[in-house]
Amino acid sequence: DAGEVEAIFQHAPDVLKPVLRMFACTGIRHDELVEMQFSDIDFERKVVTVRSETAKNRTEREIPLEDDLLGMLNELRHQAAFRQPDATGPAHVAAGKVRNFSQDHVFVTGANTPWRHHLLERFYSVCEAAGIEGAEPGGSVDIHALRGTFITLAIDHGANPKAVQGIVGHKSERMTMGVYAKATERGKRDAVSALPFAKVSHPAHIVRLGEQKTA
Repeated sequence: DAGEVEAIFQHAPDVLKPVLRMFACTGIRHDELVEMQFSDIDFERKVVTVRSETAKNRTEREIPLEDDLLGMLNELRHQAAFRQPDATGPAHVAAGKVRNFSQDHVFVTGANTPWRHHLLERFYSVCEAAGIEGAEPGGSVDIHALRGTFITLAIDHGANPKAVQGIVGHKSERMTMGVYAKATERGKRDAVSALPFAKVSHPAHIVRLGEQKTA
């Protein structure tokens, strides 16, 4: 819910704050985010283009950027000019970091290499600090939970489902509403289960947001 998203923002280290805000405010997919480059962002129009070669369905789309996120991206753009390769550590590790060094990618690790393999682990750590249950290997919450949360909160607060579909890159509005319906039904069951004298188990077709990895 919105409170958990705010908790994630609060407990994220500085290097992850823009990453997690991008996930939560755009519903973007993991691979689309990690491959994003500064050339994909139009700062004047306040939009980012998900290129066809990085989009899951190979269809290019534009996503509007909210003001705080745009400010973070602009700061990253200015900092990128001062990035330097990190040649520390054992020779094979240092060589890999230098080889993957990038000033073009928007989101990079502390070694100035694009986020790829360790982003989920860092997300789990942030969720643990924020007190969010289920954020662990094999658990119910992963980074894709932010995609489902974006869809659910946007529609809950009056967004046009067709517009949400266009933002997240679903092939059909039905897919978007499927994510929303599962989350909404789960929320209702959780509300009943919150009663001190009641317990509601979830049918097999009710999937936690973190499990909606193919959406």
